[in-house]
Amino acid sequence: MYKKILIICMVLLLSSVSVSSALTQSEIEAIVVWAGCEGATIQLMKEGHLGAWFDPSSIHLIFQGLDQVSDPIQVGIVLHETAHCLQDQQGILHFPTDPQQEKDADRIAVIKGCEWGISPTWMPELGTWFAENQNYFGDRSHGSFADRIAHALMDLPEICKWLLE
Repeated sequence: MYKKILIICMVLLLSSVSVSSALTQSEIEAIVVWAGCEGATIQLMKEGHLGAWFDPSSIHLIFQGLDQVSDPIQVGIVLHETAHCLQDQQGILHFPTDPQQEKDADRIAVIKGCEWGISPTWMPELGTWFAENQNYFGDRSHGSFADRIAHALMDLPEICKWLLE
């Protein structure tokens, strides 16, 4: 009797554990279009280290290894690269990027994320993930994650504050 109860409890517990799966191509495209990036093409690579890039010469967004992180972080990464597209559309994106551009893209991504319905906590969670899994804390062109997080989370609009409650 107790063995049956234990087995049922284990099955229920295991079925409630959520495993992250990568966003699909169509889900990424929907986020990018919703956020305002016009004419972008998306390339989704399933394998490899977590990474993402925006190529302004072709308006091409590339995402790799998204299944390694939670769904909110995936959306945040998509919105960060989409923010670079928005910067490019406004004529303010230059290469190589600098820490201020990256911080501004993070801020745009956090606010757009709140509008999409995800808590701004994805940003510090991403910093923790990179530190723990790739021993990465920032670099010369991106700046430190600590600075990026502080900039992205300063003076959040009400919609973001509501998601933090």
